[in-house]
Amino acid sequence: MISRMCKIEVAGSKKRLSEVLEQVQELGVLHVDEIPLVSPKPEEFELHRIPLTEEQEERRSQLEKAADNFNEVARMLDSGQHQKLELEFESKGKQPTCTLALEQVIEKSKEILHQASEFEQRRTALNEEHQVLENYQQVLKTLLPLIEASPKIKNYHTVGLTLAREEQEAIEFLEEELNKITEGKVQLFKGEAGNKSTVALVTFPPEYEAKIKELILDQGISEIKLPSGFEDKPILESAKALDERLKNLPSKMDKLKLEMDDYYEEKGFEFVNLRHWTLGQVRRIKVIEKLAQSHYLFVLAGWLPEKNLVSFQKAMKAQFGDDVAVNRLKPGRRDYKKVPVNLENKKMIKPFELLMQLFPPPTYGTMDVTALIGIIFPIFFGFILGDVFYGMLMALGCFIIKKKMGDKPVVAQALKIYYACTFWTILFGFLFGEFLGDVGHLYFHMKVYLYNRELDILFSMIVAIMIGVAHILLGLFLGIFLSYKVGDRHGFWAHLAFTITIIDVLIVIGAMMGVLPESLMKPCLWALAVLIPIITYLEGAMAPIEIISTIGNMLSYARLMAIGLASVIMAVIANKFVTLFGNVVLGLLMATVLHTLNFALGVFAPTIQSLRLHYVEFFSKFYKPEGQQYDPFSMKESV
Repeated sequence: MISRMCKIEVAGSKKRLSEVLEQVQELGVLHVDEIPLVSPKPEEFELHRIPLTEEQEERRSQLEKAADNFNEVARMLDSGQHQKLELEFESKGKQPTCTLALEQVIEKSKEILHQASEFEQRRTALNEEHQVLENYQQVLKTLLPLIEASPKIKNYHTVGLTLAREEQEAIEFLEEELNKITEGKVQLFKGEAGNKSTVALVTFPPEYEAKIKELILDQGISEIKLPSGFEDKPILESAKALDERLKNLPSKMDKLKLEMDDYYEEKGFEFVNLRHWTLGQVRRIKVIEKLAQSHYLFVLAGWLPEKNLVSFQKAMKAQFGDDVAVNRLKPGRRDYKKVPVNLENKKMIKPFELLMQLFPPPTYGTMDVTALIGIIFPIFFGFILGDVFYGMLMALGCFIIKKKMGDKPVVAQALKIYYACTFWTILFGFLFGEFLGDVGHLYFHMKVYLYNRELDILFSMIVAIMIGVAHILLGLFLGIFLSYKVGDRHGFWAHLAFTITIIDVLIVIGAMMGVLPESLMKPCLWALAVLIPIITYLEGAMAPIEIISTIGNMLSYARLMAIGLASVIMAVIANKFVTLFGNVVLGLLMATVLHTLNFALGVFAPTIQSLRLHYVEFFSKFYKPEGQQYDPFSMKESV
């Protein structure tokens, strides 16, 4: 949900401005706003803005250089290492502090950046070397059988060549020319490489080397150049040396990682502390430009969560007494778009904030939709996949990923979302009586408590569309409620008229299909004749088309049925493979392959389609992501 925010004004003697900014930043809850001024003229008793002094500008410039260095180090760290350092720093419960002079901080930033850059260069070099050597090893594996098959090659010079497979004529021409140059003393071997190219090995007496290399150059044929350190060795020796180097590279990489871990274990706290401190100092200077000041006074305005107001006032009172006043201001509804939005959700719902990061925050005064997507998204997912075995497999997959990568925040959030999806997948699996498709029916005598998705296709589609009708109507009702809540009179009447029109159209459709009494059709058609001009007046000429679009949105929920049905049929076909081939082992292998593919699609497709139904069909009816993110002025926040 969206935290209740309150607007405050902090005013006091300008002599204490530096102390006040330090205290506000340490409290870390105030989102600072720029104060709009009526007059820019700096009269003695009139509030105005004072530009930064040369000294402040210079200090900001120096701090930004240090911050850039520290941020570059953070970029070089892998996400797991960076997260570990941040968590270790936060676990100590300390605010970023610094007793060093600014010049010393800059030198520290350069020192740490230099060491981090050295680590990064070494790591990059090892990774690139590994890739290059693997590529050459593939080429040499193709050439080695050709080399070993030639008795003359020990005394001959060799040149490796690569050509596109379609350049067969070029190879024939090359072989003909080589024979002319060497008077038939050349040998050319060909082999297929794995990258759609032909690898050729040319062996010849040493005295023809210059002429042969000149021919190769003239024809524009690529010569295989071995990596540095291997080019002067005979090709057999190079192949063995390459294998040896490749075997040693993993240990070198492990050694480098240990070296990096040791360094960051020693310097990690200092790095994180100084990084946050420099970023905080930069923010402090930037905040000065948002203040209103006179010759004697300063005024700082901003927003903070209402729950933090009393503790903020007490802390300021204890620190400054009557020298600084903290006043609560009353914002109007026109301020709603300016109010920063802070989301506070319960532990079970909070992971679903990850799914809302594609959008800006909701407008203050409306609603946070995280809870809605947190409840409905897993249900849609489970409704589509709906198989006990696949749900259990998802749970196992989530458990394994958590063990390997669960320390990464984004992964941890995603896993909590998929655990919820797993629950609903297993539950709907029991309700549909599905376990690996029809295996549950055939061998475990599972009962069908809802309906058989494989057989009751029409009923399944009707259920999916009815879910769509309920979901879209919920969105329309929320549009009415939120328009009323924020005082948008025009929006309220427009949403109300449009919703009534949609309900009226649904009644007409129900009467035409015989689901509702036919007697309702005539009055509803008369109502439509009145409602359509009204919504056209309120919403514009496109409103009638929007009615058709909204009905189409409801019908598009049939995809809940269609994707689920495709998954069931694919599972049933996979099961038939067990007996189809007359060989149980081969049948089980084919069934496993198809079930694996079905499971992968069964995780991917419900995710995409469930999100699409929320993002496109549902949110468009009421959600207004026009808010700004709550960004408190603190030491630990980055700029």
